[in-house]
Amino acid sequence: MSQNFAFTPKRQLGVEKDSVTWWAYQNQVVQTQAYKYYLKILTEDAISVNLLKTFNIADFQFSLSNIYTSLFGTISLYLVLTLKIPPTLFDNLQLNYQIQLPDVEDIGAGIYIIFNQLSFSDLFPLQSTVNGFLTGNIQPQFTSGFAQCCYAQFGVARFGQCTYYPPNCTSCPSNSMFGYAIFGESVYDPPFVVDFLINVTTRLFNIFHGDLAYLDAFKGMRKGVRINDGLAGTHFNRLSAIRASQKQVFMLGFSVLGYSFLSEDGVISHVSYDGQTYSYPIKYYDDITYCLRLSQIALGYGYLCAETKDPHPTSAFIFPEPFMVKYIRQNVESQRLTQEGTAMAFANYQPPDQLNNFFTNIRVSSWIDYNVIRYFVYMKVTQCLKGLVTSSMELSNYWDAGLNLVDFKFDRHFWGISTMRQASDEEYYNFWLRKWEQEGLNTAYLQRVYQCLKPWLQTLQKMVQKVNTQAVNFSKMLKQAERMQNS
Repeated sequence: MSQNFAFTPKRQLGVEKDSVTWWAYQNQVVQTQAYKYYLKILTEDAISVNLLKTFNIADFQFSLSNIYTSLFGTISLYLVLTLKIPPTLFDNLQLNYQIQLPDVEDIGAGIYIIFNQLSFSDLFPLQSTVNGFLTGNIQPQFTSGFAQCCYAQFGVARFGQCTYYPPNCTSCPSNSMFGYAIFGESVYDPPFVVDFLINVTTRLFNIFHGDLAYLDAFKGMRKGVRINDGLAGTHFNRLSAIRASQKQVFMLGFSVLGYSFLSEDGVISHVSYDGQTYSYPIKYYDDITYCLRLSQIALGYGYLCAETKDPHPTSAFIFPEPFMVKYIRQNVESQRLTQEGTAMAFANYQPPDQLNNFFTNIRVSSWIDYNVIRYFVYMKVTQCLKGLVTSSMELSNYWDAGLNLVDFKFDRHFWGISTMRQASDEEYYNFWLRKWEQEGLNTAYLQRVYQCLKPWLQTLQKMVQKVNTQAVNFSKMLKQAERMQNS
């Protein structure tokens, strides 16, 4: 590397956070960090080093893929079986990728490797409908029972009687309003609510640290989208039981070697929707995906299961391996094959002439723009909490909360939050407040941070959205220009 570009800023104590001196100092810090980012991610040497690192962590990455793919896959299985929601609507089932080498045009635009996303229906057309999914997972003698919703009747309402979208519904009552139907208690269920239930709650369940932290936020969110209490309780308890089962007992096809424990009695313990901890035995995949359990599953949201006695247990799943278990294994193997391309994908969206040029690199410019936003948020939060928070460690937590308020909706790598982007400002604020309260931050201070950032919030969010797509759009522009030139 022939370029010499390095700053050695010293920490300046006692400088006012909104002063010109402070901003000059922070600009120096950002430039230094940007250069480190450039050296570690974007240069040709960085690509080679990172490629070697992917080989070094391959076993660890494979273990993580097993854990999360089986967890989210089992959650999807339970929702299809009990609510009859088509698997094509699940975000986590669409995370299938295939590596493709770039052509000359792609390389000229700064694209060095291509990840083609394959939808669930592309890979498994036969299982992409509810009936096809049931056929692939359930033994023939049980499919007719599963074809009927387990909560068939709430007054006159029947889920599945109509399409998801009211214009196609022939039996919708005149007093039924789109967007205000309560899931499971209406003739139709709004797409917003369905997406929230199957994608947002599943994704956020993995973000919150522990069931208790998630429980309070979940209760608040379900009121915002008006999901009835029976379904909300059932959904939370299923999520909690599935995660506990993956860690505390061992079931072939679901458990992960080196992560799941062998248990003689097969008893799991988890936090329930009522805030209490329950313990009970789990033996089969059926127990956590569709079986009715009193005190855990509301009547109408689970099937009565046959009594299971060894050595001849009765299970509704196809033996020895239902489709979902095969899908989990194939998806994990696919992730193993695409992992090596990650190092090159990190360097995408920078044309070849920018690979070894820090000063003209579009990715560096995007990174700097984002971090200017980040330090602006830090400055505002520091001003807001001046004299209230004196610990630097505690203050950094409020910095993170403030940044989360600004950029959460527009994170490019976040599957499962499309519905959150459509949430009202009040709904999003309530979710954010509960999340950071559960992290141990002071409610009054969080409210103060929100009020300080509120005048700037929409502007900052638009800036984040623009920065996140800047490099991608630049590459698209280069490709388009090259096509026009060739034509």
